[in-house]
Amino acid sequence: IKEDLQHFQKTTMGHIVVMGRKTFDEIGKPLKDRINIVITRDETFIVDGVIRVGSWEEVYPVTWSYSKTIFIIGGESVYCQAMEEADEIILTEIVDTSAKQQPVADKFFPQIPFDINIKAGHTKSVGKYRLSTYVMERLVGENS
Repeated sequence: IKEDLQHFQKTTMGHIVVMGRKTFDEIGKPLKDRINIVITRDETFIVDGVIRVGSWEEVYPVTWSYSKTIFIIGGESVYCQAMEEADEIILTEIVDTSAKQQPVADKFFPQIPFDINIKAGHTKSVGKYRLSTYVMERLVGENS
């Protein structure tokens, strides 16, 4: 989707992108003008322009020296792990109101956990699609 790709490039340019190995394989190369981090247990995974880490827990120590925003760009298991620490979700909802039926998708964003509250959000149209940004807060139990 052209409009979504343009928004993604503008938003992530100059920052850190974190992805799983399968997502990296789908993209096929490091994303230009970004710090690319790939999470994989495969210790033989070596690609120029990519920082390999073995787990989600290794992401922050690698990124501490950079004063850049971290964007999690997939896949689903990386999204799920990052959701525990995320404070914002930028999500493109593919809703084409002009189509008679919605496109069939094979990739989905995971359900937002019940202990996360959306405290603010806004949605704007980008072409035929909706781009939603949610600011989140984790709900704390009474006895926490």
